[in-house]
This record gives sequence, structure tokens and C-alpha cells, in this order.
Amino acid sequence: MKKIFFIFVYNILVLIILILLLEIFVRITIPGIKPQGTSKDIVASNIYYGSRGLRPNSMGFSNGARVIVDEFGFRKNSEIDLSKPSWLYLGDSVTMGLGIESDSTFAGIVQKNVTSKNILNPSVIGNDIQDYLRFVKYFIAERKEKFNIKELTIFWCLNDIYYNVADVQTPGGGIRHLFGNFLNFLRLHSRSYYLAKTIIFDRAKAYFLYDQQFYRANDPNFVKAYQIISQINGICKNNQILFNIYLIPYEFQMRNKTEPLREPQKLMLKTLESMCILAFDAMPYMLSKSDKSKDLFLIGDGIHLSNKGHHILADFILENTTRN
Repeated sequence: MKKIFFIFVYNILVLIILILLLEIFVRITIPGIKPQGTSKDIVASNIYYGSRGLRPNSMGFSNGARVIVDEFGFRKNSEIDLSKPSWLYLGDSVTMGLGIESDSTFAGIVQKNVTSKNILNPSVIGNDIQDYLRFVKYFIAERKEKFNIKELTIFWCLNDIYYNVADVQTPGGGIRHLFGNFLNFLRLHSRSYYLAKTIIFDRAKAYFLYDQQFYRANDPNFVKAYQIISQINGICKNNQILFNIYLIPYEFQMRNKTEPLREPQKLMLKTLESMCILAFDAMPYMLSKSDKSKDLFLIGDGIHLSNKGHHILADFILENTTRN
């Protein structure tokens, strides 16, 4: 009996050592894999008419990148100069810059190049089209004059279209629902777990295939989305604020460079054009600047941009800013 117990303990110790060695190996050889998750300290609930936002005067981390939030609730790129006009950026975790240092996000890069304006970036993880409307109402009703807001841009990700879909219905939602706390621990502490998940599962494909189903002209989520966009456009017109939208692609859409999957963007462009809203599809430009779609996104992530992706998107924004 003692011998069996000794063998059991010995095998467990060997397994633990192997796991630790694998973890060390992954961290050394693939430093691009960062701890997954965003500090709760930088997110505040119900500060924009029911929508959460970045907590003013806070600091934390998002996928390993430091996030500093200024006194006004914007991710800090530089000091806000209230004597200058402002350009308000609205988006979700992609625009917030998940996993990217502030000066390497597209908002931070644009700010370095457009010194005549403040780039205001209150974007936070989990935002969607309904949150954008609340942000617009808040900043234009209560902060337009303070910040002298002259332009508003929404950076649109495909998952912005739905806001009443339970997380359990999205890819991997059932597993997250059952083992959420354990998976959060692994995402935060185990790089080898993240690498294994990336190798085994194609999350980029799963999320695109799930989200594209909402991009049909008669889909209730799509109809509601363009109704809300129309409201935002009306608010901007009434306040003499230039409004435009940038469409950001998913990695899976760009894998086949000769035949990218552009149907959701085409529908958005057609709809926005009919509403006389200026829109820019970033996908063709990003395809022209990189041979490998995965280089433009974080490792194992088909939604959030890498450093290279942020720089290329910033160049696209600056080109259009110069022309307009």
C-alpha cells in the first residue's frame, strides 16, 4: 500500500515539474502571450447613463499592458488641453487597446500625429451599440462645451451589433458559465494553457461565424443597430459635430487575402451610405500592408489588434484625416 502511495505521489510531483517546465519554456520562447484579463479597478459601473466606463484617476492592467485613466475617464495618451478642440473616439476593448501600451494604440499614435486636437478615448471592454448611444448623450449633453468636441468616430467591431445576447450563447459561453473562475485563473497565470487553447481551438473562426449571422438586412439586431446609429447621427448633426465610422475587421475574414470575407462590412457600408454617414472600411488597407493576417492581431485572438495592427490602423486613420 505504501509503495502504491509513493508511486502516486512521485507521479504527481513529476507531472507538476513537467507542467512548470512547460510554462517556463512557453514564457521564454513566446513572450507575446500575455496574462489574460483586465483589472476591475479601472472599470466603473453606471457612469454613462447606465453604461460602464473607465474609472477616473485609476490605474491597472489589461492583458499585461498598463492602463492609466486620467481625471476625466479617458485612457491617458497625453495631457488634455482644454483650449483645443477634441475628437471623441468610441469603441470597445479594441479601441481601448487591450494588451497594448497606450502610446502604441491607434488612438495614442493618432494623438502623437494630430497635435491640434485632443483625442478623447473613454472606450472600455464590452461596449456595444447601445453603450455608444449613452456615451454620445453624456458627452454631448454634459461635456460638449467643456471639451469642445468637434468630431465623433465610432470604431465598429462586428460584435458591436448585439447587446441583448447572453454570454452563454456566444462561442465558449457554456464552458465559461460552468468553469468561469477556474478558467479565469488559468488565463491570468498560465501561458501554456493559452497556447494549448490557441492550437486546439480556432476561436477567431468561431467568433466570426457567430457574429456574421446578425449581418442581414432584416435581422432585428441589425435593424436596431442602424436605428441607434441614425439617432447618434441626428444628435451630431444637431450639435454640428462631424460623425463617421471606421469598420474594423476580424482576423478570420482576412486569412484568404484574394477573397476576404467582407459581406458584413459591405452591408454596413451600403446601409451607412444610404444614411449619408461617412464610413471607412479598414480591411482593404490592412490587407495591403501585411501578408499574414495573424500578425495584425494578438496571439490566438481574432478580434484584438497587435502592435502592428494598431500602427497600420493608425496610418489608415491619419490618411483619411489628412484628406478630410
